[in-house]
Amino acid sequence: MENNLDKNKILESWRSLPHNTLLNFILDGKITISDLENSIAPDKDSKSRERIENLKKGLKTKRKEMWEKAQREDSIKTYRDYLKCFGEDDEHAPEIKAILNEKDTKLWQELKKQPTIEGIKDYQALFPDGLFIKESKEMAEDLPWYQAKATNTIQAYEQYRQNNPGKHDVDIEKLIDIIKDNQDWETACTNSTSAAYQEYLKKHPNGLHKDEAINRINNRTGRDIFLDELRKDINKYSAKEIQVKIANNVATWDDLKGIFDDKQVDAIRDYQSPDQLPIVNDKNTLPHGYTEVYFWGTKGTGKTCAIGATIGYLKNVRKSINPITCPGEKYLHQLERLFLNDGSVCSLPPGTLTSNLPAMAFSFKDEKEAFHRTMLIDVAGEVFAGIFKKVHNLTVEKSEEDAINHLKACLLDKYNNKIHYFILEYGNDDMLHIQGYGDVSKSQIMQSLVVYFSTENLFNASSVSMNFLVTKCDRIKDGDRIEKVKDYIDKSAWAAVVNGINDISVNARCGGITVVSFSIGNVFAQDLCIYNPNDAQKIVNEIEERTYPFSNTRLGQLLNIIRDF
Repeated sequence: MENNLDKNKILESWRSLPHNTLLNFILDGKITISDLENSIAPDKDSKSRERIENLKKGLKTKRKEMWEKAQREDSIKTYRDYLKCFGEDDEHAPEIKAILNEKDTKLWQELKKQPTIEGIKDYQALFPDGLFIKESKEMAEDLPWYQAKATNTIQAYEQYRQNNPGKHDVDIEKLIDIIKDNQDWETACTNSTSAAYQEYLKKHPNGLHKDEAINRINNRTGRDIFLDELRKDINKYSAKEIQVKIANNVATWDDLKGIFDDKQVDAIRDYQSPDQLPIVNDKNTLPHGYTEVYFWGTKGTGKTCAIGATIGYLKNVRKSINPITCPGEKYLHQLERLFLNDGSVCSLPPGTLTSNLPAMAFSFKDEKEAFHRTMLIDVAGEVFAGIFKKVHNLTVEKSEEDAINHLKACLLDKYNNKIHYFILEYGNDDMLHIQGYGDVSKSQIMQSLVVYFSTENLFNASSVSMNFLVTKCDRIKDGDRIEKVKDYIDKSAWAAVVNGINDISVNARCGGITVVSFSIGNVFAQDLCIYNPNDAQKIVNEIEERTYPFSNTRLGQLLNIIRDF
């Protein structure tokens, strides 16, 4: 009976109503504390005022309990019950409204993903005055359209159009265009090339991703060119140059994995330039008792690599090299550490300084345990520049003149046998700069040697073998390698050089030159390789054939002494 009282009846009888009943009237919104305070005379009725204070305490306790319950259960009902009891002026009201709006929006978004009549009814029951109540009524009236949009496929839109001809035609066309736009964009991003992005723009000149496609084309053009160049030639860029490209965001390390294997990518990433080879400028006469092996090659032909690969073969495959104390000993030791025969990636040696003339003396054992004493000579770059200048009547620097005279003295000394390797690079005849003249091809520089050798008669009977070592033959992927090498020579400017050296060899009674194809292994990024000793063995075999073996027996040692006189 008490629960059915209206506000006026409550105000008439509130002093006699039980505490909890009156508290529930306040919580139900039938009356407020202010209404009760206004019903008593000022400064009178202290009992009534005391009762109001007790009601306030009761409300405070109830408010705390209900707020904790709302937070704990996090339900629409408990939040609404709290607002109903304490009104929109309560300090928690703004937070509760935000929570209810969030729940409203979340439920609507879920309904849009899977529109059903049951879902619409549930939403409208929970949020009769919700943020999307109007949209929910529209959804109920045209449910198949909202279901087609939720599926969001061309097939779903076409099916709706077939079942509802004339409805939403304009919207359907726009939505289908958006789907095709996004599909083509995803394809372009997957391919991630300039051509792919250009194809996207061709199909969608005003597409959703137009600006991004243009930006990516501008950014990717350099990447595509860079990667295409590497695909065509894995030695197009040096390891250092590739590191710089990656650092400048031209490409990524992952981009390289389609061109190099994982071991190669790691080697390029970790590459550090090896130490410069030691300076050797010894102008003393070469010691007797060693077969001298001369490597004639201009900068960039792979001359130093050929020497290093030969030393690496003796050190790491034959395991039989015994260096002799000489000015070129440090040079030898640095090279032998570079070419390992364990499948690891090797760093190639830096180019020889133009003033260097390192002569590396050592002995090694053949398969019969006999020793061969030899000396590998990396002919200085100054020799080539000086001879070119002499042939062309240009001013020769003193250091160049000194290097030529020292080399002439070594060649004209008839005591030691001499083997010569003239080096050219397969498929390449780059230009080099000669001071006082300008740029000139490597073959032209070597041709000047032919002219100089012919006039100076530097080769005599002590020259027992003359060869053309054609380096970087790992570029030849198919066919007979030596036949391709000879074909390359015949069709290039190198033919005149090879023929000229051959004539000199015949005149020196060496029997003509031998063309040798050569590779140090699988070279990549210019500075790195996986060493293959097979071609280095060719040079070692030639040295063994052209040198006297020395025995460790007592008789052999006596013969060794006699030979040295």
